[in-house]
Amino acid sequence: MGLIKHKLSPLKPTENIDYKNIDLLHSFLSRQGKIRPRRSTKLTLKQQRKLAKSVKQARILNLLPFVVNNVVKAKYKKKYTKKKYNKKL
Repeated sequence: MGLIKHKLSPLKPTENIDYKNIDLLHSFLSRQGKIRPRRSTKLTLKQQRKLAKSVKQARILNLLPFVVNNVVKAKYKKKYTKKKYNKKL
């Protein structure tokens, strides 16, 4: 029989997930501002649920953005910078 390896959480036991701790919440967000999935963050189920609630609460209180502007602008530029739109009259 093989040994079962338990995945350790990246959070310290004393570290608490809270909507006020913006630096901690940023570490679990992607570049686009989406919450990373549990399989990539290696959090437990309870921690992932608390993280999601904290991120949503921080967004409502305007501590975190709902959408990151840089990503939106980059998508907009790619979509509308074709030659047919840049013709001079």
